[in-house]
Amino acid sequence: MKRIVFTFFILMLGQLIYCQEMSTINIPLNKEMGLDVLSKNKKIKKFDVIFEKETKGTFNLLKVMSENDTKNVSDIYIRFGKAKFGNSESTVLIIRHKLKQAISYKARIKVNGEFSETSVVLCHPNVASIEQWNEEIEEIQLYDFKYFKE
Repeated sequence: MKRIVFTFFILMLGQLIYCQEMSTINIPLNKEMGLDVLSKNKKIKKFDVIFEKETKGTFNLLKVMSENDTKNVSDIYIRFGKAKFGNSESTVLIIRHKLKQAISYKARIKVNGEFSETSVVLCHPNVASIEQWNEEIEEIQLYDFKYFKE
């Protein structure tokens, strides 16, 4: 009985650690995730990971862009992987959010084991924001999320 209780305790502790709040997000290639935003004084402070799932192979960029997002229950949906657009294939980051106003963020991409800054576009509510690179990117790091003041 003690082993069962101990095992249950360890599993719950692991879940608690997994759902911890974060302000920087590291996303390896072929990952899809949903985040809930924790705001304070109208500023984005941290995120809770709602779901995280590995994706396989390349995806059709036009199909993902046209998907209805009503099934997504998180504040922010992120997908990072290889995408096909016509006859070309590239590394793509898609961000779609349901917040009330546009958000900005900063990003670093990991190429050949080294992180470097990259430019990104503003993310508007309920619109798929797409970043695209021709390099072989291993991982992307997103940070410094802010509400955009117009």
